[in-house]
Amino acid sequence: SMGTARNDFSLISLAPASPTNVLAVGGTGISTSERFNGTNAWAASTGDFSAGYFYPQMAAPTSDGNYVVLVDSNCTPYRFTTSTNTWSVGTTNPTPIQPYRYDAQILTIHSQGTILRLGGYYSSTYLNSGERYKPSTDSWSTPGNAASMTVPRDNPAFMALDNNRLMVYGGYTGAIWSSSAEIYNASANTWSFTTGPIPNGGSASQGSRGLTGAFHGSGKLLSNSDQGLYIYDPAAAATPWTQLSTYNFGFYSMGSQGNVVSAGAKVLMVPVQPQGSSGAQTACKLFDFGDKGSFCSTTAECRVEVENLGAVQ
Repeated sequence: SMGTARNDFSLISLAPASPTNVLAVGGTGISTSERFNGTNAWAASTGDFSAGYFYPQMAAPTSDGNYVVLVDSNCTPYRFTTSTNTWSVGTTNPTPIQPYRYDAQILTIHSQGTILRLGGYYSSTYLNSGERYKPSTDSWSTPGNAASMTVPRDNPAFMALDNNRLMVYGGYTGAIWSSSAEIYNASANTWSFTTGPIPNGGSASQGSRGLTGAFHGSGKLLSNSDQGLYIYDPAAAATPWTQLSTYNFGFYSMGSQGNVVSAGAKVLMVPVQPQGSSGAQTACKLFDFGDKGSFCSTTAECRVEVENLGAVQ
């Protein structure tokens, strides 16, 4: 068991720097972390991020696993260093596009070893801008600010499509819940809309800290964000988005209160809400686009899928 009881926290892989380790970060009213060693032990990290004000508390790792970063509402980064198991306070951005942000997304740019602080709102202004932070050098100036999104987005959902591209979709623009999605190309520092909107006037958001997007073996993305369950197919030129309903399959998705991870040729949904149930859940689902999955146990079929069918992404 963890040393500290946590809810609504981030669970982050420290691979490849520490391939078998994961870090449990924060939680409601909690500013500490602890690390699982890959066998059967948790150890508390040194230091914390209690000096920051986070709205929300969102952590992101660098792609090499060497750092985990939170950025507070005042643009001050807090860095966890994997090699020392220690938190430290980084340099506040001296020239931010927007000093104060609430509901900003803190995202990993895999190809650059950087963290993107994106969107959100402050006062009555909704933001489309972003700033990039490099934790290995504690620098905001290199590589500098990101290009601005096409539209403002407060609390959108997001997914890494590959090492160089991030997709951000939905979110509140200050006037409507957006049905659009756009892709950030990190090497070109540009944004472009995906073809076609989220169907039926739908949107997406990231209210909690669950993992809301995972790739199926077919190359399609299952999005389990708040406000709807969708498939995104990068290969579909005209209509890449499809809305799903799991009602006829005996369960409901839990949005960002749950997690979805790639498990070989399927997607593991942890947990789901069986029809007729309420409250905290233990049921899981192995999702395949053909049969919409089957219920499984974390100690049986689900666990076998994760261990034997492929690496969790």
